[in-house]
Amino acid sequence: MTVFVTMDQFSAENQDYRLEVLRTCSEVEAAGAAWQALESRCIAAKAYFQTCDWCSNWLRHVAPNIPGCEPHIVSIWQGSLLVAVVPLMQTRLAAGVRVLSALGDPHTQYTGMLLDPAACTDAVAGMIRSYLAAPKDCDVLYVELLPADSPLAAMLNPADRETAYVNQSSCLDPS
Repeated sequence: MTVFVTMDQFSAENQDYRLEVLRTCSEVEAAGAAWQALESRCIAAKAYFQTCDWCSNWLRHVAPNIPGCEPHIVSIWQGSLLVAVVPLMQTRLAAGVRVLSALGDPHTQYTGMLLDPAACTDAVAGMIRSYLAAPKDCDVLYVELLPADSPLAAMLNPADRETAYVNQSSCLDPS
């Protein structure tokens, strides 16, 4: 089931953009040709893990082995033209917390997006930022290994990022 998100806060000049969340392999497959066409228009150097082939194959072969893993691919369309893709997935922690993270994590080496350079980046950024700030059916957005030059990095609010994160584990000193 594709989720359509209405973005009433955008001006009339941006009303031809719409946000869809692709949640099934069949929806990803249906968007495949448009997704591959978007890839050919993108100039991002670090975009392999956002390609249709990578995401589709990961969904077909790996995701079924991860309990509760569901695609949650944010796509922005201008009419029938796909202009942006943020490939995410939803998983559920043991405590029931619903987490959005990069599709393919931990196999995906970085988080990112594909963005058509001809798209109105202010409108697209606003839609993505608004959606990711409060996704309707997830509790946490976990973005790891986001290249500084990714269009997604520029779209996310720096105030929402944990900058003091250090990859450490707790240690109990029994002495």
